[in-house]
Amino acid sequence: MRASLDPAKLKRVLGEWFDGHLARATFAGGELLVIQDGERLCHIARGVADIRTGRRIEPNAFYRLASMTKPITGLAALVAVGKGFFSLDDEVRKFFPAFGEMDVGAVEDGKVVRARKAGGEIKIWQLLSHCSGLLSGTEIGGRLLAAAPPEAFASLEAAVAFAARQPLSFDPGAQAAYSAYAAFDAVARIIEIKSGMRYSEFLRQFVFDPLGIRDITFHPSQEQWRRMVAMHDRTVSGRLAAVEMPQGTIFEGFPDSYECAGAGLAGAMEDFAKIALLLCNGGSLDGVTVVEPELFMELARPRVPDGTPGRAPNDSWGLGVRVKVHEDWLPEGCFGWSGAYGTHFWVDPENRIVAILMRNMRWHDTHGAGEMGVEFERSVMGCAV
Repeated sequence: MRASLDPAKLKRVLGEWFDGHLARATFAGGELLVIQDGERLCHIARGVADIRTGRRIEPNAFYRLASMTKPITGLAALVAVGKGFFSLDDEVRKFFPAFGEMDVGAVEDGKVVRARKAGGEIKIWQLLSHCSGLLSGTEIGGRLLAAAPPEAFASLEAAVAFAARQPLSFDPGAQAAYSAYAAFDAVARIIEIKSGMRYSEFLRQFVFDPLGIRDITFHPSQEQWRRMVAMHDRTVSGRLAAVEMPQGTIFEGFPDSYECAGAGLAGAMEDFAKIALLLCNGGSLDGVTVVEPELFMELARPRVPDGTPGRAPNDSWGLGVRVKVHEDWLPEGCFGWSGAYGTHFWVDPENRIVAILMRNMRWHDTHGAGEMGVEFERSVMGCAV
């Protein structure tokens, strides 16, 4: 049965939810947007963008998207497949010979050591579906990243070269564990090699320009930096505090020269909504096709089976997106993702729903559909009639 959202109820329920969080200093300010059948049912933009100055959230506010970069890289990968650059089943060593000599690591006496040869080769789809083992979110991956020198993240080329020298957390495909950026960087670097373009230029030419997107970028202009929402955190006393980010960086302290394919984009709500609508529409928007429908189906195809160690019970992974495979408060087939700084979105292709939450906050994380993401999802779907 189709879920139709009640606009009046959405505005009331989401307004109360949003204002309640502002009153409790859960975050300083942000936006949410809910669309169904292409109609904007609810848009809220409230609070402050910077508690130090009192600057208000405006509709064209700029946010650090963090891991909401990943679905865009998944989309870019399909554009590259459509151009014949590679197949999703290609082994990564086809493009980087060093990936043909991978080991699996182990932790001994607090250090990562090479334990054995990897069982199997990493495939491109595994890089995009968090089951490659490449600098994954395990103890092994965490220790390796913590020990990485700053120059390892000077560029995509440097990041991939560093990753290729590290042992894997597990055999490719043996389990699921989040790869924050290394695996996505490898895909982006392959795109650079095959296209002869910098990754940002490839995105601009084949994704952003066709959709009329000007407000998503790895390299904000001075005008876009003026619109950037400050990073905030919550102190132990429950008060909001501004967080100083390194000047000119989007994600943590990574330099501008490194176009982090898993976390490095910043953008505004209206342009990210175009990406989300395109995902909901199967690869096309307003008469513009970015990925052909037959190929686009690969984006949200569940690739990590039930029972795979490390995979959530109700969610699998597509290409840069979490995919709902067993209905809970969201219907089966919904997909999307979140960012470490509090961004979150999902699309429901069956019911034609797009829902996006934007804020920049270290505390009360949405990442992985955490507490606040779940609240947002439940609040929206609770307005269905």
